[in-house]
Amino acid sequence: LQGLDLWEDVRRIVLASELVTGFPWTFKVPGLPQYLQSLTKLAIPQVWASLAEAEGQAIAVPFSFSRLLESSFPEVRLLTLDTLLERVTSSELGEKGPPPLLCTMGEEFLLLAMKENHPGCFCRVLKILYHMNPSEWLPQTEHCVHLSPKEFLIWTMDIASKDRSEIQSVALKLASKVIAYHVQKCEE
Repeated sequence: LQGLDLWEDVRRIVLASELVTGFPWTFKVPGLPQYLQSLTKLAIPQVWASLAEAEGQAIAVPFSFSRLLESSFPEVRLLTLDTLLERVTSSELGEKGPPPLLCTMGEEFLLLAMKENHPGCFCRVLKILYHMNPSEWLPQTEHCVHLSPKEFLIWTMDIASKDRSEIQSVALKLASKVIAYHVQKCEE
């Protein structure tokens, strides 16, 4: 019973935190990134719990991964992306099917890939897209990021030709997967 009280306290702290309410500061406060990382580590299990509670029901989830990915702090986005990447790769290994949440976040990952300027976060987004089924997100490129699937492939190859080695490697793998998807689609 005390464990339930602890998680209820954690939920209250997260929902009252700057992750939910926004940031009243217009300047950087020393220690703020570390504070937000700690809050994010508390928030992530809460988001999974909220999603599990809301599964199959029309319940409004008070806090979401989308909210964490909108953070202006790369530390928050990186922790969130690491969690989502871990979940998508574990589902690929057959542990569980990918959570419905990840299947519906394709558009969000595409938008994030186009605007992300933190190299670590950018690499994680590309990895997530690579591990997801292209049929879940590639058809959305035209209305979401205003690129045809062919232009998205060219964009990916451009990244592979210019960026650092880890990003280059992931971009090449993603481009290969997109090409394989196009070939398979043409054969059908």
